[in-house]
Amino acid sequence: MTKYSSELKVQIASDYPYGRDTYNGLSKKYNIAASIIRTWVKAAELNGFGKLKS
Repeated sequence: MTKYSSELKVQIASDYPYGRDTYNGLSKKYNIAASIIRTWVKAAELNGFGKLKS
């Protein structure tokens, strides 16, 4: 079982690139470390959002 759902990962990763929020802003909003969010965003940028669903 994963700690965070794939839907949440995709939602957060998709909010960042479109300027909706910063890593720190998303971190505070979802109470998730900015480093984890940064990892999800980079994974989505490199491999697409499908990578976050696994």
